[in-house]
Amino acid sequence: SRQHRIVDTNGVVSVLDSKLTAYRGIAEEATDRVCTLLGVDQKSRTADVPLPGAQRGLTPSQPDLAAQVRFAVREEQCARLVDFIFRRTALGFTQDQGAAAAEPAARVMATEAGWTPQRTAAELALYRQVVAQTQAFRR
Repeated sequence: SRQHRIVDTNGVVSVLDSKLTAYRGIAEEATDRVCTLLGVDQKSRTADVPLPGAQRGLTPSQPDLAAQVRFAVREEQCARLVDFIFRRTALGFTQDQGAAAAEPAARVMATEAGWTPQRTAAELALYRQVVAQTQAFRR
């Protein structure tokens, strides 16, 4: 069966017949069951807590992660900050066009790609130039 069950046998909570891909939801149910058994009036927070390595490393206002920058550099041959912001994420389509995430993303890219401080500054300057060009019609 692909359906899981959570059972309580003499105070031992067990998860039966589960799928690995559903582990977070199952963990939440199991935690809630244990809290009920212990008389703890609190719900699981697993849905709100990032997985290890998935902390918001760019900006708290957007869901994009530093891990996405690392993946783009390592696996997708992403070599420019503007490429990451405008083509690998939706950051370029946000209200600030990724401005809040640009410097943190550039720092991660610099570490991953071995950029010098001068290259990092040049990437940020190019990003700002592209943003200025996309907003030129507003003048």
